[in-house]
Amino acid sequence: TVSVLVFLWLMMSNICLLRKIKRDRVLYGRKDKVEIYVTSYVTSPCLYGFFYPAIYFPRAFVSGDSGTGASKEEWEQVITHEYVHYRHGDHIWAMFRILLVSVYWFDPFLWLAVSCSQKDAELFCDETVVRMLGEENRFGYGRMLVRLAGEKTGWGDFRYPMMAVSRKA
Repeated sequence: TVSVLVFLWLMMSNICLLRKIKRDRVLYGRKDKVEIYVTSYVTSPCLYGFFYPAIYFPRAFVSGDSGTGASKEEWEQVITHEYVHYRHGDHIWAMFRILLVSVYWFDPFLWLAVSCSQKDAELFCDETVVRMLGEENRFGYGRMLVRLAGEKTGWGDFRYPMMAVSRKA
C-alpha cells in the first residue's frame, strides 16, 4: 500500500508540474526531435518529460532579469548538455528511479543509490559535452555551470528531479 501511495504521490507531483509548464511554456526552437521551451516554472535548464521529453529554460535565463541572461555561447552549451541527457536516455532512467523508490521506499541505501545515479548521469553528461565542445572550451563550459549553480533557488524538492529534471547535482 505504501509503495502505491509513494508512486502515486511522485507521479501526481510530476503531472501537476507538467500541466503548469505546458500552460506557461513558449516554444523557443528544436534540436533534432527535442523541442526547446521557455517557462516560468523551472529554476534551471532541464530535460523534462517521459514520452515526449523537452528542454525547458527558465524565463530569467532568456530575459536577463537580475543580470542572469545567457549569452549565445551559453545557450548552445546548455542546449547541448540537455540534449546529451536526452541521447543518453536519462529521462527513462529517471522513471526507473521513480519505480525503484516506490517499491523500496523504506531502504535508505536505495535513496543513496538514486542520488548517486543522478549525480553519475550529470557527470557523464558533462564529460560528454566537454568532449563534444573540445578541450579548449572546457573552462568556458565550467564557468557557465558554476554560474548556473549559483543562481539556483528552491532545490529542496526531490519529487521533480526524480522524473526527468536532470539538475539535482
